[in-house]
Amino acid sequence: MKNESTEMLADAIKEYYTNYELDDFCNQFDIEIDYQGADPDYMKLARTITTSTSHQSTQRFLKTLIPDLLKRCNERIANSTSEDLIYHQQMIRQIEGFQLLLREQKGEAKVKTPGSYILSVKSEVQTFFSRAKTDVIIVDPWIGVGTLDCVVGVKSQIRLLTGKPPDSFDKGFEATMKRFRSKIPNISIRLYKPLQDRFIVFNEKCWLAGASIKDAGTTTLNLIEIRDNKQLILKEIARKWGEALDFFTADGGKREAQKKGSDQLFDDSESTVASEKKRSSLFGFLKK
Repeated sequence: MKNESTEMLADAIKEYYTNYELDDFCNQFDIEIDYQGADPDYMKLARTITTSTSHQSTQRFLKTLIPDLLKRCNERIANSTSEDLIYHQQMIRQIEGFQLLLREQKGEAKVKTPGSYILSVKSEVQTFFSRAKTDVIIVDPWIGVGTLDCVVGVKSQIRLLTGKPPDSFDKGFEATMKRFRSKIPNISIRLYKPLQDRFIVFNEKCWLAGASIKDAGTTTLNLIEIRDNKQLILKEIARKWGEALDFFTADGGKREAQKKGSDQLFDDSESTVASEKKRSSLFGFLKK
């Protein structure tokens, strides 16, 4: 499994289990825990689990662990303040994505929740995006030439929000972007740091993506539709878009990403009023 899955599992176990609960839980399945001082080595435990999913003992462990994590996460959501709510809402989608990945490894790739997708080849991802009837919004910490390949069939406005500076883009990305303008004339890229999760929005639907779009074709892309908490996620995306800096604009222009200070992310030349008006226009469907 990818490192992202291992890190997510380590974070979830650390968040939703006390040391005593984890020790008791692992003992039931003869899973050994190593410690770093007084605390479990969560990454080592998660790595051991994700690299031995074919073992019967690990399968039994995961079969009990994942539903229990989802239950504990839902309990936190029910009792969280607004500050913590988005974290737990995003965590539950990642745990569900991990659950889908386990099913895929067991040959159950077609078993998925309503509105979710498991896309194994790039052509499937291209077909998915080609169904867009509205503007397309992609939130992804990493973008590259592969991202452009996936959206080449989109006819509507495309907005990419990424968390990495231009010098981290694929070599030749800018040149490819210019060539793609004849095929994707209405595409804008904005930079906002930090970004962790990946979202896709179009046709008034929102999906959590389990991997970067740029890696489609080399990595299976799991998409889980967000329903219950969609409005909260969309408002957060809108806020970040309004605060982010344009790198490539829809008219073909380009700006350099420069930090204004240590307490700010990227300097946006738009005024606050203009930014708010633009955000309202771009994400008007939030009020629906």
